[in-house]
Amino acid sequence: MPELNVRSDAVDVERVMEQIRSRINEKRGVEYTEQQIQERANAELKKSLAKQKLTVDQYNRIYNRINSDERLREKALKLVEEERKKSSEDKS
Repeated sequence: MPELNVRSDAVDVERVMEQIRSRINEKRGVEYTEQQIQERANAELKKSLAKQKLTVDQYNRIYNRINSDERLREKALKLVEEERKKSSEDKS
C-alpha cells in the first residue's frame, strides 16, 4: 500500500468540494443536478488521487484505517495540521 502523504499537495476532499462549489457559484443561472455535481466531484478527486499514485480503493482503505485507529487518527490529524500551517506560512 502506498505511504500516506499529508503534504499540502495531497488529496484534500474539503478543498476539492469547495472548488467545485465555487465554480458552480461562478456560473450562476446554470442549474446542475445533484448527480452532475457528484460526477464532477468524483472526477476531480480521481485526478487528485492519480497525482499521488493512489486509486479510490487505496484512498478509502487508508481513510478507513486511520478512522478506525485512534492513535493513527491523532497522528494523521497532527501531520495534516502541521502541513496546513506550513502551507499558510508559505503563502504569506
